[in-house]
Amino acid sequence: MGFGLSRRFRQLPIRRLPNSGSYTRFDYISIGSLCIHPGRKALKGWETIRQSWLQIFKATRYLEIDLDIMSVEVSGDLAYVVLVEKVMQVAGDRRLEASSMATNTFERMGGQWYLVHHHGSPIMG
Repeated sequence: MGFGLSRRFRQLPIRRLPNSGSYTRFDYISIGSLCIHPGRKALKGWETIRQSWLQIFKATRYLEIDLDIMSVEVSGDLAYVVLVEKVMQVAGDRRLEASSMATNTFERMGGQWYLVHHHGSPIMG
């Protein structure tokens, strides 16, 4: 089963973030997708999600996300992945590190898996 999950995400050039389709190795569907970055409001639809990533990349010189996959469950054309995201970000002259617990929900359409929901919550302490 290929969700396009890699254990490490590194910042890609903005030109690799198309108007629709995918960023990194996750495919979002254009209508109805939801993304909740840790501590933020829910973002709905690909264009809104794309704009949030553009803002993150604009403010960040370097971004690295290590993934610790805890559980993968599949039922028919739906699947979810529960994981810990360990983020290291360089913004200006500051290096920031944080961890979040995340759930990614995927739907299989036309033989491809699409990320339809991402919810990240900060891990405190």
